[in-house]
Amino acid sequence: MSGPDSVADAVLGVLSSPDGRLSGGQGDPLDRVVELLGGGESVLVLDNCEHVVGAAAEFARQLLERQPQLAILATSRESLEVMGEALCRLGPLDLPRHRADPADASRSAAVRLFVDRAAAVRPGFELNTSTVDAVVNVVRRLDGLPLALELAAARLRAMSPEQIERRLDDRFRLLSTGNRAAQPRQRTLHAVIEWSWDLLTEQERLLARRMSVFPAGTGGAAAEAVCSDAADLPADDVGYVLDALVEKSIVEQAGNGYRMLESIRAHAAQKLRQAGEEEQVRGRFTRYFAGLAEEHEPLLRSARQLESLLIFDSEYDNLMFALRSAIDDGDPGTAVQILGPLYWYWNSLRYDARTDNYVARVVEFGDALPEDARAAFTAIHLLAGDSGPKADAERTHALIEDCARTGALQRYPVLLMATLPMGHFLGLDELVARQMREVRARPDRWATACTFMVEAFIHHDHGDWVGCSTALAHALRGFEATGDRLWTAMVLSGQAQVHSVEGDHDEAIAAFERSLALTPQDAFSYRVGLATERMRSGDLDGARRDIDAAEQEARDRGQRLLETEALVVMTEFHRRSGHPDRADRELDRMALLARETPLPADAIEARIASARMANRLAAGDAAAARELLSSAVTAAFAHRDIAPAAQQLAMLLHLEGDPVGAATALGMSQTIRGAFDHGDPELRELVTELAQRLGQAEYDEAYRRGAEMPRHEALERLTAYTT
Repeated sequence: MSGPDSVADAVLGVLSSPDGRLSGGQGDPLDRVVELLGGGESVLVLDNCEHVVGAAAEFARQLLERQPQLAILATSRESLEVMGEALCRLGPLDLPRHRADPADASRSAAVRLFVDRAAAVRPGFELNTSTVDAVVNVVRRLDGLPLALELAAARLRAMSPEQIERRLDDRFRLLSTGNRAAQPRQRTLHAVIEWSWDLLTEQERLLARRMSVFPAGTGGAAAEAVCSDAADLPADDVGYVLDALVEKSIVEQAGNGYRMLESIRAHAAQKLRQAGEEEQVRGRFTRYFAGLAEEHEPLLRSARQLESLLIFDSEYDNLMFALRSAIDDGDPGTAVQILGPLYWYWNSLRYDARTDNYVARVVEFGDALPEDARAAFTAIHLLAGDSGPKADAERTHALIEDCARTGALQRYPVLLMATLPMGHFLGLDELVARQMREVRARPDRWATACTFMVEAFIHHDHGDWVGCSTALAHALRGFEATGDRLWTAMVLSGQAQVHSVEGDHDEAIAAFERSLALTPQDAFSYRVGLATERMRSGDLDGARRDIDAAEQEARDRGQRLLETEALVVMTEFHRRSGHPDRADRELDRMALLARETPLPADAIEARIASARMANRLAAGDAAAARELLSSAVTAAFAHRDIAPAAQQLAMLLHLEGDPVGAATALGMSQTIRGAFDHGDPELRELVTELAQRLGQAEYDEAYRRGAEMPRHEALERLTAYTT
């Protein structure tokens, strides 16, 4: 077809009867269509107009001028642009969230279509705990495209969902057979995309194949910088061509940016390789995102933090791909340009399991790295491994000195938290104090505030409650002065815990709520803290609302680690609500879920032991609690939060009929922490029971024996329970 008359002929052929009696006789095809439609209200459907969009548009315009009561429904990859046209864009089917369970996943139209077609080729197939993860991953990677889902489901004749998922990197081979009765362009995934590709102009194809270098959505500025060239695609043209690609459904508009569906991107990437442009375009991509990261690195710790975080959030996958490309291409300078800001981002906001691997690969560049970067990332790599410190005191001393000498602590100020606490862990307090003095002598307010965070941690570790509180106040003023909202929120969280132990629940709740207001994009940890504080204040209903909100955020973010933390808090909720058995069941769920996280098995057991012991204490089961005591104390020392173990020991001794020992253990908790936990209602109840049983004077005497005990002796007494 090449003109409106050809479209009219096609429409006439459908409207006419087989014997031609209703064909309207001879004459102009448009006149005959008008005659057949009559003058009343009617609807005419024009399907697949994209390959004759100009002719279809002209036919529609002429027909509507003569049939004002006619409605035309046209399907096309681009609009007809006829006066009065109303667009109804049809996107892919809605997708399930990442790691959805069967009930949640089944609410997705994409999953329902896949499962329906799967059951047709494999009778009895259903969505359950054994199939849901693979099915969810398949439909997400296929972007909810109905044809792709049907072709993938058809493969279940010979493959499992997991096998299909593994083969999606070669999706065009995987999805290469379909309905033989369909039009050739609709039989395979490659054919349906190639059909649309052939309808593009040369400039549109050029931009589309270059856009395939972006693994995720991006803004127009990035597309312009990476995809333009002086000859064939000038920078000023990129915006217009992008709009055309959106109009033709090759690129999607996502918020203020653009993205390609994964299947279209894979097709365009093949075209990029065939054109011999992949290396050149990827080089521009890597350089652009290295510059972007370096530009925003200082802004991440300033009053412009939110602006920069939005960029890091939206461009995260692109930044990660740029980092990997720089490493793979042997470009250490570009790699550290990206890694430095990303390491701050990982440390402050977004955990990524790939962190250690990327740091290790950059360290392998050795002397090819800039001197300060080599010192910084060698320190990070050696001091922060999955299994804890990788270096001894002598090596750590040398690393901290090396970082100070090369200026790494100035160039990468977030390194302060990695090196200085580790120096404290290994007994290098004199070196740590000297480095903190040197940092405070410089004009960097953020780094100075960071040293006060380190100081607060050290005071807490030494049981100096007043010193910890004072250092936190200095840190808060410093971070507020820089405009850094994230680290201000972290300090407020620490202050909330100080208020909580002092029994000032209102101040603690206010501090957590302020943290939430400062960091709405990272509300989970503060929401959990707020829920815990509400429980301690007796507001169980409010706590449950916060726990539910935290659980929903964890599910929405698809992070199993966060989901396990939410379950730990739910365990405490059930325990404080008087249902320790329900709390135990939540811990069982948490243990199963934690196996899907990067946490090592011993860390999971340690996390569970203390909570399980609290449940047994609440249930009055002294024998079971005694069996868990060693693990709970060991976990407390591992997390360097030891006073709660003394409190649990006190509860256990009370159950075992040793009120004097229980009171002394409570006094030990004050010695270890530097303050008694006045905010815990369970402890207040225990104190009341012990005072009634012993009499106030005898209770005070037993408590004082623990409270006046040298701290090292109190720690030694607890350590004895770990054997």
